[in-house]
Amino acid sequence: MDLLTCWLDRSATLRIASLDATRAARTICLLHDVEGEPARVFSKALCGTLLLACDLKHFETLSLQLDIGESSFHIDATPEGLVRGLGVSRNHISPSSRIQGRRFGTKGLLYQSVVEALETDVGPSLEAYVLQSDQQHSHLDLQVELDREGLPAVAKGAWLRGFPDTKPESLSQFLNLWKGRGPSWLPASPWMGLPMGPWDPLSTLEPKAFCPCSEERAMVALSALGKEVLETAHQEGKELELTCDYCHSHYSIAAARLLDPQV
Repeated sequence: MDLLTCWLDRSATLRIASLDATRAARTICLLHDVEGEPARVFSKALCGTLLLACDLKHFETLSLQLDIGESSFHIDATPEGLVRGLGVSRNHISPSSRIQGRRFGTKGLLYQSVVEALETDVGPSLEAYVLQSDQQHSHLDLQVELDREGLPAVAKGAWLRGFPDTKPESLSQFLNLWKGRGPSWLPASPWMGLPMGPWDPLSTLEPKAFCPCSEERAMVALSALGKEVLETAHQEGKELELTCDYCHSHYSIAAARLLDPQV
């Protein structure tokens, strides 16, 4: 079972969010037929977005577009651990990365920012995004191992940070100690082996691959084609179709229903 857990040290100055999102990453890579090195980068982006979404309030969504290397990844995640994503190939390889972040609430867009980073790996790129958009020094440790099929066999990550009033030397020591410990830490108890603590759990849940698309949302999107298009399709007895880019769910809706939802 995948796991997402958050921890706070007893002095309330340091935080760790850690996860094992192997099943979710594997599911999304299979859905989009991604394998090999692209699957590794995609899975890191999925884990990173899930970790950053831990800071959101309930019913909010973090939407990240990460342009890195020869790919552009679009990933949505919620603090409840729900995640979806897609990857698009680009026609050039960039020596840097670009991250566009948007935070949505129940009433629409709440915040957005765009950050250019001189990084070519997902973790440092997202660290630069957090530093520039939230003024927070932090460390994202994202690790993905692939099986013989080129799919994620392990997809785990941890996000380490402090609070605005955390002493810089304490945070620096914390991050350096983590970086020197190697990749053997466990998502269920990431604090093991660290000299600071004790650590108290804040939350534990299961991250899942999930897409909120629905027939109702498909009807809203198709209605945006305009009344003239809908009336023409209705006269010709056609159905209008839409396929979700994220989960590949297909919706086919009669034009009459779009013109009159009561039909």
